[in-house]
Amino acid sequence: IMKMNNANGVLTRNGLLVGEWLFGGESSKKFDSQSVSKSITSMALGLALRDGLLGSIDDYVVDYYPDFSCGEYSDSITFRQLVTNTSGIALTRWTHQRNPGWMKPGLESHYHNDHWTELARALTYVFGKPLKQVLEKNVLGVIGAEMDWWLDSMIGNYVKGADGDSIEVNAGYAYTCWTARDLARVGLLYLNRGAWDGQQVLPEDYVRESWTEIPQPLGSRRPDTTSARRAFSPSYGLGW
Repeated sequence: IMKMNNANGVLTRNGLLVGEWLFGGESSKKFDSQSVSKSITSMALGLALRDGLLGSIDDYVVDYYPDFSCGEYSDSITFRQLVTNTSGIALTRWTHQRNPGWMKPGLESHYHNDHWTELARALTYVFGKPLKQVLEKNVLGVIGAEMDWWLDSMIGNYVKGADGDSIEVNAGYAYTCWTARDLARVGLLYLNRGAWDGQQVLPEDYVRESWTEIPQPLGSRRPDTTSARRAFSPSYGLGW
């Protein structure tokens, strides 16, 4: 018995569309991709490195975003630690993910949304504009894709920019909405090591590292799990 999910899907080969399933509506319909959106936020981090807005992924967040405040270790948390869930910050706004509590950054990877909320806030400050606008100009317009992205209502939708103006913050942890075809274009961009039609959209080394296993042990992602165990693939990279 075949069970059809209420979503659309595509199959591509060598950059060509070879199959499509429209179980959720027309091919033009956008679907919320939930935590796949973390990979999209990671893509914005790659752009900040490409454009020289950050010197290194290992730089301290507070050196670029002065309002960054996540407990006693805030001054020693890096962008790498946010994008790999190893920042040591506690879960503060959700109950469906396991809360490891506060710890020193860099020791363990605990998958939860606070890392990504703070990364999106910091990157929004660094770019001085919403991440949706950044990606539309630098990536989506190049690969011929469209995306909707909800604002982060959990933090009130805004951060204060360097000039004191409020900037809209997209939810770094979820709520990017795509057609199956356009999300497949993002996958193809990464399969091509960040290149598209001869243009290097993302740094090749950043894309390669996005798929490189992190050394920290991965904790459980569910709130009812107390045992120390690897709850998902050990190949987690920079948000992928």
